[in-house]
Amino acid sequence: FSIIRVGAATEVEMREKKDRVYDALQATKAAVEEGILSGGGSAFVHCLPALEKLITSLKGCRKVGAEIIMKAISYPLRQIAENAGQEGSIVVQKVLGMKANEGWNALTDEYGNLVDMGVIDPTK
Repeated sequence: FSIIRVGAATEVEMREKKDRVYDALQATKAAVEEGILSGGGSAFVHCLPALEKLITSLKGCRKVGAEIIMKAISYPLRQIAENAGQEGSIVVQKVLGMKANEGWNALTDEYGNLVDMGVIDPTK
C-alpha cells in the first residue's frame, strides 16, 4: 500500500496532474496483469500484414469494415510522427519493414527495439 501526493499551483493544474498519475497507475496495473508490448503505435503497424491476409478471405460488409480498420490502425504512429515533426507515412513504411518489438522512438528520433528503449504499452 502506498500514498501518492500530488500538488500544483492551481486547482486545474492539480486535477490534470492527478489524472495523469491515475492513468499511469492504471497502465502499470494492466501491464503487471497482462504484460507489455512495444509502444508508440508500432504494435498496431506490425499487425497490418496479418490483416491484409485476412481481408483477402472476407466479402461484403466484413471486408469493408476490415479495410477501414486497416487504414485506421496506422494512424496512431502516423500522428505521433507528425507531432514530432516527421513525415508520418515515411515513419510507418520504415516500421512496417522492421521486426516485432522494433519501431520508431519519437523522443530520440531513433529506430530500434522499443522495449529495450522503454517505449512500451500494456497489452490489456
